[in-house]
Amino acid sequence: GCNWKCGTECVDARWSDWGSWGECNCQEGLKTRARSLQRLPNDCGKTIGGAAEESDACDSAQCASKAVDCQLSQWAPWTECTASCGGGQQTRERNVTAAAQGRTGKPCEGSLLE
Repeated sequence: GCNWKCGTECVDARWSDWGSWGECNCQEGLKTRARSLQRLPNDCGKTIGGAAEESDACDSAQCASKAVDCQLSQWAPWTECTASCGGGQQTRERNVTAAAQGRTGKPCEGSLLE
């Protein structure tokens, strides 16, 4: 379109600088960093390509030395009974809040539903 106002300066989109690399995700073998769109373009400005996040391989030796044991959440409250009289069932559940990582990280033990 030719709807530009006289004297309007075109403003191009611009990314912020990349942030610092995050910690290594030992399960995926990747670390990530992010940036944000610092400025949007105006009507005559140029848009910008590229991703807001990027990943790179981690040092596997770093993962081997970083052991994280599995952690489970507390049990949620029991559900209501499935019958109002004579029998029925109640259940409750919990979730994995931290997956085991590294060679010596202890795996999760126990059920997630009872």
